[in-house]
Amino acid sequence: MDTTNQFGPGAMPTEGQFHAAYPGMRVTLHDQFSSADGTRACFRFVIRYQNAGPFYGYPPTGERGTMSETHAVRLRHGKIVEQFVGDNNFSMPHQELVTWGMKFPTDTPDPQPVITEAAAVPGVGEGPSHRPGEERRP
Repeated sequence: MDTTNQFGPGAMPTEGQFHAAYPGMRVTLHDQFSSADGTRACFRFVIRYQNAGPFYGYPPTGERGTMSETHAVRLRHGKIVEQFVGDNNFSMPHQELVTWGMKFPTDTPDPQPVITEAAAVPGVGEGPSHRPGEERRP
């Protein structure tokens, strides 16, 4: 089987596992946008599913549900080279991690350079705001 496609080697078996485990899965796109230079994109979709077949050897559960995901991708030459996924509902991950006992990812670092960063500063945001040297008001 040729597994080379825009998502890279190995993507087809994963796709095949999803089709076998969730044969009636329906995906609807709700939002999509990209950066002006075309190197980043983001999209949000809703998945309606029922687990009616085995998934990587785990037996079907019959569980059904609806969940949405937001994907942020980095593109190079029109192909996805990085992808980050945010689940807005954890029904499928719950099935994978709790029901089937799959390994939970404990570290998911972002390899890209940081655009900006903020940290909590002791004393800031803990009461009425004021400027340095200004008298605090009740």
